[in-house]
Formats: sequence, C-alpha cells, structure tokens
Amino acid sequence: MWKKEFPNLKIPRKTRFTKCTECDTLRKLLKSAKTKEDIKEVQDRRTAHFGLQNSARQKYYKHIKKARNQPENYLSIIIDSMDQNKSAIPQFDTETKLQASLKPLRVHLTGALVHGQQRAFVYAWTEKFRMDTNITVNVLISILLELAKDYNGHLPNTLYLQLDNSAKECKNKYIIAFAAWLVHLRVFRKVKLGYLMPGHTHEDVDQMFSRFSTHLDKRNAATIPELFQRLTDAYTPHAECKLMTSMWDFRDVIDKKIAAISGHSRPHHFTAKLVSGKVQLRAKLWPDPQEEEVEIPDLDSDKLECSLNDRLPRFMYDEDPESYWQSISWLLYPTPLHLNITLSFPSIYELGGDIKIEMPTARPREMLLEKSLDHGRTWHPMQYYAYNCREAFDMEDNEQSAVLLDSATEITCTSEDSDGLPIIGEPQDQTVTFEKLTQLNNNPSGLQGIFEEFENDTFRELFVFTDLRIRLLYPATDGEEVSSGLPGLLAKLQYYYTVSDLQLVARCYCNLHGIYCKDNGTVCECQHNTAGPNCERCLPLYNNRPWRRGSYLPLDTEPGGTANECQKCNCHDHADSCEYNATVGHGVCLDCQHNTTGVNCSECRAGFYPNNSLSINHPDICITCSCEPLGVRDNDTSCDPLTGQCHCKAGVTGLHCDQCETGTYGLLLEDRPGECKNCSCNTLGTLDSVDLCDQITGQCPCKNTTDTATCGTCKDKYWRFPENPDEECLPCLCDVGGSTSLNTSCDGSTGQCDCRPNLQGLRCDQTQDGYYVPGLDFLLFEAEGENVETNCTVVTTELPGTILFTGRGFVSCNGSAAVAFNDVEVEQNWFYALAVRHTADNSTTLSSGSVQVFTVGSSGVNGSSVGNGSIQMNDSIPTNLTVDGNSTEQVSSLCPYETGLAYSQNITLTAGVGQVSMTDPVQLDRRCRYQVSVHLDGASSPVTVDSLLLIPDVTKSIVYELADNTTKGVYKNCVKSSAPLPTTDTASTEQCQQMVFSLSAQVYDGARACDCDPVGTVGGSSDCSDVGGRCRCKPGVGGTRCDTCIPGYHSLSQEGCSACNCSDLGSVHQVCDLETGQCPCHPGVSDASMLSASNLTADLQCRSCQLDYFGFESGEGCHPCLCNETGSVSLQCDETGQCPCTDTSGGDKCDVCLPGFFNFSSQGCSPCGCDEAGSEVMTCDQTEGSCTCKFNVEGEGCDTCRDTTFNLATWNPDGCQDCFCFNHTDRCTSAVGFVLQNITVDVNR
Repeated sequence: MWKKEFPNLKIPRKTRFTKCTECDTLRKLLKSAKTKEDIKEVQDRRTAHFGLQNSARQKYYKHIKKARNQPENYLSIIIDSMDQNKSAIPQFDTETKLQASLKPLRVHLTGALVHGQQRAFVYAWTEKFRMDTNITVNVLISILLELAKDYNGHLPNTLYLQLDNSAKECKNKYIIAFAAWLVHLRVFRKVKLGYLMPGHTHEDVDQMFSRFSTHLDKRNAATIPELFQRLTDAYTPHAECKLMTSMWDFRDVIDKKIAAISGHSRPHHFTAKLVSGKVQLRAKLWPDPQEEEVEIPDLDSDKLECSLNDRLPRFMYDEDPESYWQSISWLLYPTPLHLNITLSFPSIYELGGDIKIEMPTARPREMLLEKSLDHGRTWHPMQYYAYNCREAFDMEDNEQSAVLLDSATEITCTSEDSDGLPIIGEPQDQTVTFEKLTQLNNNPSGLQGIFEEFENDTFRELFVFTDLRIRLLYPATDGEEVSSGLPGLLAKLQYYYTVSDLQLVARCYCNLHGIYCKDNGTVCECQHNTAGPNCERCLPLYNNRPWRRGSYLPLDTEPGGTANECQKCNCHDHADSCEYNATVGHGVCLDCQHNTTGVNCSECRAGFYPNNSLSINHPDICITCSCEPLGVRDNDTSCDPLTGQCHCKAGVTGLHCDQCETGTYGLLLEDRPGECKNCSCNTLGTLDSVDLCDQITGQCPCKNTTDTATCGTCKDKYWRFPENPDEECLPCLCDVGGSTSLNTSCDGSTGQCDCRPNLQGLRCDQTQDGYYVPGLDFLLFEAEGENVETNCTVVTTELPGTILFTGRGFVSCNGSAAVAFNDVEVEQNWFYALAVRHTADNSTTLSSGSVQVFTVGSSGVNGSSVGNGSIQMNDSIPTNLTVDGNSTEQVSSLCPYETGLAYSQNITLTAGVGQVSMTDPVQLDRRCRYQVSVHLDGASSPVTVDSLLLIPDVTKSIVYELADNTTKGVYKNCVKSSAPLPTTDTASTEQCQQMVFSLSAQVYDGARACDCDPVGTVGGSSDCSDVGGRCRCKPGVGGTRCDTCIPGYHSLSQEGCSACNCSDLGSVHQVCDLETGQCPCHPGVSDASMLSASNLTADLQCRSCQLDYFGFESGEGCHPCLCNETGSVSLQCDETGQCPCTDTSGGDKCDVCLPGFFNFSSQGCSPCGCDEAGSEVMTCDQTEGSCTCKFNVEGEGCDTCRDTTFNLATWNPDGCQDCFCFNHTDRCTSAVGFVLQNITVDVNR
C-alpha cells in the first residue's frame, strides 16, 4: 500500500536494522530441531508469530486506507526515530576549533508520515534532549499544529497513531496518557494507538529512513541546514525538516496523572474515546488478534479529569477560603467560552444587601448578572460588566456609585469589575459586585424617598428574584488567544474562569406581611391574615376587601408603615372561604355549609328551616323539613320556612307529617302505605288495658306474657290467655329434657307440653305407668363378671353391709393390677364419664391409675330407641338417624371407627370405702362395642374394684345449658355425689332428681318400660320407680328388675328368696349358692349331699361335721376321726377326736394295745406277764411281748436273778443283789427267812 502512495521509493537490497528476538530464536530452534515433532512445533510458533505481525499490519493498512478515502474524518500518522547506530548521520561541532577536543554533538532524527496527505516530516534534535517520550509528544504536537492550518483549525474527529513498540513500559504508558489527554481536551473524539513488535519494521517509514541512510552514505553534510537539504533531496515527497531547539516537558505534567496505567510493555492496540463526558481507555491485547477490546481495569481515569474534579462547583460556596471553582480552558477558541452560573431558590427572595463574586485569578473580560422572577422561565438583566462596555454591549460605561434614585430602574454597564489580562501566579482575591441597593441607601432623599419608590412595582421588583444567573461571556486574556501554534495552545490553557466565593444578603419576600420564614427559608410565616409562600394572597376566609401589599409608609407612625391586613368575611361560621365582589363592595361567601345559603350564609336553603333555639353560627342551625311524602297533601314536601311544619293530610299529624293520629297506625307500613289504621288492641293482654299502639308499627303495649301486635295471644312458653285485666298468662314450665320442644313451649289453651315417648304430665315431668327414666347408674358393669387380668381375685363371698358393693361381689387386687370390662355398649351417642367404684384401706398407699377404652367391634344394637322413635339397624343398609328431632343424618349400624385404643386417661385413686375415680367425659358411639381396661399402679394393700359406671355428661344437656351458674354447680355436685356408694342417697334430693330426670329423658329420648320380674316383684307388679326403674322386690330379692336374690339369700320363688342361714362355725362365709341355697362349708363339715355326725340329712347350713369327723366347734372345719376298725368299738369319735376302744386296745384312734398288753390283732391283745420285782415297767414290747428287766434280772418275764446275784425283790432297783462270799465263790442263793433291810448308822459314835 505504501508503494502506491509513494511510488518513487526504492528498497535497497540490504539494510541494517534491529532484528526481532522471537524470529531470531525461532530460526535457531529450527536449525537445531531433530525430530519431526520438534520441527512442527517451531513451525507452528513461527506461523503464529507471523500471523500476529500480519494482523497488526492489516489493521495499520486499514487505518491508512480510511485516512486516504475520508481525510475530513480520519487522520493517520506514523512516527518513528532513526537509529543512529545503524545509519550514517553526520556529527557536528558545537564550538570553535580551539575546543576541538570536545566530543562532537550527535544529531538524532525522528520522522513521520501523514497518510492521505502525502506529507513527510523530519525533526532533528541534539543529544542535549533526553531520548524519551517527550520527543514523540513534541513531534506529534508540532505535526498537529501544522495540520490544523490545512484543516482551518478543526482537525478530524479520529486520529490513528502508529508507533514502534518499546520494551520499556514507561514509553508506552506516557504515549497512552497523552492520547487520553488529547481526547480530554476535545482535540479529537477518538485516538487509536497501534504498536508493532520490536524488530519488525513498518515498510513506509523505514523505507524513508533507508533512503536517508543510502543518500548520506554518498554525500556529505557539514551543517544542519546542509543535512536538511540532503534529506529533502533523498526522499519524495520532500520531507519537511525542522530543528527542535526547545521542547515542552509534557512528561512531568503527565507523570502525576498516569500512576494507575501499568502493564502495557507488550504490543497492543489502544483506544481512547469520550464516553458520557469522560475518557475511556480500552485495549486489545496480543498475542490473540481476535480478542475483543476490553477496558483497562487499573486505569484511574478520574486522574485525567483534573479540570473537572480538582475545581468543582461546590468550591464556590464551601467554607474553605482557599478553594475555588475553575472552568475548562479556552482550548476551542475562537468558539466563545460561554458559561452560566445559576443560583436557583425554592421561593421568591428579596435582596437585603450587595452581591459579591470573588474571583481569585482574574475577573472576566465580559460578564452579565441576570435574575428571574418565574423560576428560570424568563430572565432579566441586572448589571452588565465589560472591559469595554461599548465594544462588548454597545452601552455607556457607568460607575455603580453614580446610581441615582430616579434612574435606579435603568440597567447599566460598568468596567470597574472587569479585567483584560489574567493574573499569573498566586491566586488573588478580586471581587465583582452588584451594589445598587447600597448606593441607593446613600441617596439625598433618605429613607422617605426610597420607601416611596418601593410603592412602585417596577422599582420594588428590581431587588426581587427566584433565580440569579452569572453569565460568563469572555475570560480575561492577554491577547494571545488569536495566536496559532504551540504558543497559542499553551496560552489558551490559561484562559478560564474561577470563582472562590459567592456572597449575597437576601430574605424571604413576604410582601411586608411577614418577618420570618420556615421550612428552611422557603415559606414565609405570614401575618395580617395572609397566606401563600410569599404572603401574596389573603387567607380563604379573609377576602372581605382586595389583598394589598404592606407598606413602609407612613414613617412617622408607631409602629411605622401600614399593614393592609386582610379582612374576614361575615359567613357566620358556615363557610371556609369567600371572594371579594366589587359590585356588593365586600366579600361573598363561597360554598356555604350546614344547609345555609346567601351572601353571608345567613339563610337556610330550600327544604330546610332555622332552628331558632340555636345561634345563627351553630352548625345545626338549619334543619331539614323531612316531610314524609306519604303523609303530606298533594305530595307537597315543602315546609313552613320559619316553623318547619309540613302540610299534613287528614288523619296524619306531626311536624313532618310522619305520624298517625292517636289510636291509629301504619302510615309507613308496606301494607297499604299512606293509610292510618285502627290499633284494635286486646285490652286483656295490654298493659293497663290501653287500646293505644305504636303509631309506626301498630304494636300494642303487651303484658310480659302476651304477644302479637294486638297482644291477643300468650307468648311462647306461656298458656291460658288472661280473662281479667290483672291476670297474666301462665308459664308452661315444660321439663327441658322431657319435652320435645327445645323452646319448652306448650299448648296455649291447655298448657300441655309436647312430651317425649312414654312421658306424661302437663310439664312432661312424669313417666307413664310402667315406665321409667334411667338413673345415672343405668350403665353399670360389674367387675366380678369380667376378665381379671393381673394380680386380682373375684370375691363373691361378702354380705351387703359388711363392705359396700353392688351385684354379687367384687374384685380384690394387689400391687399393680388390671381389670378388663368387656362388651361395653351404650344405647345412645353421648359423652360419658367413666367412673370406677373401688374401696381401699385408709392406710393403703395408692399411686395413679389409668382407664383405657378400646374399640373392639360393632355393637349388637338393634331396635333401640334413638331420637324421636325406634329404628331398626342393619349392618349393611344406611339408615337415617334422628336425634332430639333436630337433625337427620344417614348412618350405618356398623361401627365407623377402627379397632384399637380410642381413649386413655389417668385417674387418681382415693383411699376409703366406696370411693369413685372418674375420667373426663369421652364420646362413645352406640354402634360400637368397647372394652374398658382399668389399671391400678402399685397399691401397698389390697384394693377392691366393684364396678364401672358410664355416667352421661350433664354439661351437654339442655337442662344444664339453660341453668344459671349456681344451678350448674349444683348439678355437677349431684353427679359427683351419686357415683360413690356411700353418698348415693345424698344425691337423691329433689333438685338432683329433677336434673337426672331431664338429663336421662333427653339422652334416652323419653322413658323405658319397667320390665319388672313378676316372680321377684311384690304382687307381681310391673311398676317401678320413675327415676332409675327400680322395682319393688320381695324379701331377699334384689336387682333393678327384682330378678335375682341378694347375697345371703337363694332360690327365687313366689315368696321371695330364702335366707341362707349359714352356720357361723361350719360355713366359710354367709353367702350360699344362689340356686340351691347350699352354704360354702368348711372342710369336713357336712353339706346337703351327705350324712352328718349328728345324723342330720340335707343340711344346707353346714351345721355339723360329716359322719366319722370331729372338731365342729373350732369354726375352722372338721377333721376325720380315722378310728382303727380292729381296736375300736365304733368309727365315730367324740368331739375331741377320741375313738371308742376295746378293753385291751387304746390311743386316740384305738390303734395300739393298752399298757401291759402286746400283739395287737383281731383277737385282741395278750397280757405281758412281766415280774413286778424284776421289771423296770409293767409294759412290754408291743410286738414281741418282751419285758424290760432290772440290771441284775433276766428272763422273758424278768423273774430270774443273774449269776453272782441273789434275792429278787421289788424294792431293789437292780432287782437282785450281788453275792458276798468272801471271795470263796461268786454264786449264791437267798437264805430261807433272810430279810434285807437298810439301816442308818452314825459311825462317829
């Protein structure tokens, strides 16, 4: 592309330029590669490297093409320096020959090509300048100034700048910052920077340097002008050469602003452009040529906005005297630098002093102070300021101090506060003022003249404003704004406006109707009945005369001036506002309230009349006529405007014609409306026998017990209409449970209540003959007939009175035990309390127990009385169930609940006789069958469980709901007392019985047949007690139906039950067999099935021992005699157990021989035959008959002395005595007549 633009360029065969490090490295690697893989890897790297170069060059060529095709929009420049080490650039002496020993001065060249304009630039500079970024920046500024001439001062919007990359990061980042600064100064809207890798040349600029080098190799250049001539001749188009003798040090200026730019030493493409008034820097990073531009994240772009952030507008009014606002510089000259400073206020204000504007550097050459009275919609000049008033505004130059009172409204121009030249150096306070008010205060006519002028609207508005605007039209300059080139650019940087302080004294403009302001000075605190932010109008109700501004005049009054307050309209407190009416000469009230009208709201409007008892100012002064259309003549609903009386038709009266005359009623009723009808009261049912009724409804004044409009019938719950004026209807007093009417109504003539089945009486409080209502113990389940699960024993041996229980017995439990009540069913769906009757010794330590209810299946209910009638239940057919006549629902006879635990409650066991532990009420269903398990937890001594009661919950009954709180408490105590057996009778009071009757009549829907047993009932009667259904039993008969004998009786018969009369000694207890009457005999005691020892037959009472038994009197039973049939005369022993023995036998059982006999046999016993003198005892062995001999005796009968003994004698304990033969022999016999006798001898004598 560069060849097309510069066709005269020629490329030498060999040039000496820097090599690319990457290329050189790849070249060496390729030579040393041994394998195909290594070679391919190096080739891939080289391909990518060349691709990267190509991408950068293609972008560069694209920029050149756009600049050539659209030079008005795009400018493309490439800048590069010629390497002196590789080029033959001459060196020049800087001093005389006397100083030839000094080092020659090197000359450096920086070249540039401007594409599209075919212009080339060469800048020569000596080594007195440091080779850094300043070179590139100064060259670029110089080129831009030259090009600006061709563009008439307006360069294209976009600059494409191509540079040679540097491994030194500092070079790149300064160029990037300078590009951003050019955009910030609006020199360009966008600058794009492109870098090529070091060692890869741009053909166009490098070709130019090549031509220079080749040309200088063959030609000498002794001076710099001669060098420039050589360079100009060497290249086409001819280079424009310049020697840079001085440079601007932009680096030091930019250095403070670019601390955040770093990390850009590699090749990049950069873009700087304006986005929302701020400079945005974006970069495309290599080596990926396809990567999108990304914003540089570590660029603190605010640091490039020094003129916008360092001198902010708020510095004009902050408290720092050193701070000030500064505008942008006049870089866009000759476009005017026009700026406005606007002070906007929320309301109207009035100047109270001078306006002072402090400008620390230089006051503008031209400026205008304006004001607005309509919040900026329109503006009016207050004062012109100009260095030359005639030249700037075509006005005369006037001093502000020369303002006169008669010309104060004229707008003038002054040069007193304008500067022509800016003040360079330290800021200096210079003030621009508006001091017309101060000057007028010094006028010869004094305050009187000023205040007279304030009566003039034009004069007054001179100092009133909503907004102030300072129009800065031309900054102070030194005339260099017209200069071009770099000096002009630098001069324009110093042309700007500054303001360090704005001072003005102002107050709320209140039209002299207020002194103070509120709401942060935006609203006047108005006086004199005025309103509005500036007190510019009267209060709504104070327009009796037109609003006028307050006045300073006259000055000689005390206090001075005139208030011109607003006057209140006379609306009699019936209006909130009024308006002045010039025709009537005062205020006319608006929107009169309280039904008033008129100029002063002093009249009532049509359809109303005045209440003369009230003040005319009262809000209720006007009353509506309220004429009843049905009661007026000819539909005329108007009334007398003074009295309010409506025009009534015949038979109608009242102020509003809304009442019938006395004795009539019904004017407003829907039935024949507009007609008054006679009352027709029944005087027997009215109070005081009056025949007057309510004139609206026709209701007569009934007695307490009469009803209807004419009082001609008794009220519900009452009957028998009075026959005399002083009588009342009688109360029905229906039993709330026995009557089917929930409102307890009765027949109005007879007083008969509607009774439930089998109940009778006017009040339904009696049962029919042969019927009863169940008592609270109707659902009673005996423990002795149930399953005893653990540690319990069934006891049916006690008589009533010895211990309190019901039925035939009870269950005695020890420790932790349980009793299960099976097949528990109810006849009605209700809530039931489960009461466990028990007895425990007072010393028994009891712990808590529990009651568990299990659903085990469906009940056997069939044909039971439910609701108002009997129903037949079928397990599979749904049935309509009606309860108390209230509701009907479809039910099934099958239990609707799953089997298993339904309820579980803890109970507290109380020590004592006949106690009851009761659960809270639980809901049971008549269709279900239940098992109730009672658990006792560890009693210290036996506890007896008598029975389980299911007591209907009285709190769910009508009788309870209708009772007062005291009676409700009585009813609860009745239930509580009726459960324990010791207190059952105390619950039989009349009030308790009435409650039980009503409760049971409701629960069981009437009365049940008595069903008395004809055998056990006295006289075979079928009558039973009204409450509980207990029949009259014969002696010894028990049970509600009299169908069983009580404990201690047996054998139910027409005479009743027979007493058991069990023997106290022979019976285990006093309860005999229910059917046979047999008492429970002790062991060995005779019963009816055997003969007794007393020859008694059929003995039921256990009165003697069995045959061949004894010991009846012990009371512990009889023992068998066990007499030996051989030795006994009879097998029946006596009461002591002694059997009757034969003559030779003995013992309690006659089973041994008597002493002195032996050989017990059927023939009797044989005598022993023992010698009395030789035997120890007179008995012998019972079997062998051998005797027991004395020591010196022997022989079967102990009748022979042993050898060496003699003289057998009874008295001798040894039987025989030893022989005494003086050792001559050991055998001897007794001498005849020898007598041996012991004598006592005293040997001491």
